[in-house]
Amino acid sequence: MKENAKTFSACDVVRFYAGASELQKAECTILEQMREGLAGARMLDIGVGGGRTTPHFAPAVREYVGVDYAPEMIDACRKRFADDPWRFDVADVRALKAFTDREFDFVLFSFNGIDYIDHDDRLRALDEVRRVLRPGAPFVFSSHNMGTLGRLFAFEPCGVLAAVEGALKWARLRLNNPKLDELKARPWAIVNDGSYRFRGRTYYVRPDEQVRQLEAAGFVDIELYTLEAGLRADESACAASADSWLYYTCRRR
Repeated sequence: MKENAKTFSACDVVRFYAGASELQKAECTILEQMREGLAGARMLDIGVGGGRTTPHFAPAVREYVGVDYAPEMIDACRKRFADDPWRFDVADVRALKAFTDREFDFVLFSFNGIDYIDHDDRLRALDEVRRVLRPGAPFVFSSHNMGTLGRLFAFEPCGVLAAVEGALKWARLRLNNPKLDELKARPWAIVNDGSYRFRGRTYYVRPDEQVRQLEAAGFVDIELYTLEAGLRADESACAASADSWLYYTCRRR
C-alpha cells in the first residue's frame, strides 16, 4: 500500500520508532523460550523500524541483519547502533533479493509490519520468508486481531473533551471504512483504523485465517500468543480476546 510506505518514511514516525526500546510481553515470552537455541543462529529482523527489537535479539544470536523498506528507518538504525557490529539494510519483504535460499536460522517480523502491505503482497511475503529460512527454522511475527474491530468502532464517551475527540474519531472511522458488519463477516480486511493520524491502512485478520495462510505457505507447528498477557492461547481464545494484535510462532516445513 503506497500510502503506508509514505507514512513510514515520515519524520515523526521515524522519530517515534527510533526512540522505542521495550519488548512487548509476548516478545519477552517468545525470546526466553527460544534463547537457548539462538546462540548459533543467523537472524533476519524484518521491518526493524528504528531498532526497537535490536538490543534484545541481536546479542542473543551469532549474526544479526535488520531490514526495513523505509530508508529513513535504516538510517536511524545505523546511527543508533553505529558502535555495534550489526548489519542494517534497505529491503522489501515481498522480494528479499539480497538473500539466498535457506540463509537464515530465525526470522522475526515484529510490531505488525506484515499488516502494512496488501493481501496478495502478504502472501508473497510469507513465501519469501519461507524461502530464506532453513527447514525447521522459526518465524515469529505479530498481526492485528480481526476480533477487536467492534471495540475499535465503538463510541463510548467519557467526559466532555473525550466525548468530542471520540466522536470525531468515530466519524472518521465510519467515513473511511466499510460498515462494521461487512468487515466482521470477512476473514481479513484492510482498515483505516486511525493509526498514524489516519495516514495508514492496516490489515486485520481472524486467527483461523492467519493459521490457514501460514499452513498454505509451508509453515508448521503454529502457536498463538496474546499481546497483553504474553501467554500461549488457542485460536478461539485469541479470536475472542480484547488484544489488538496477536503473536504467531511457526517453523518452516
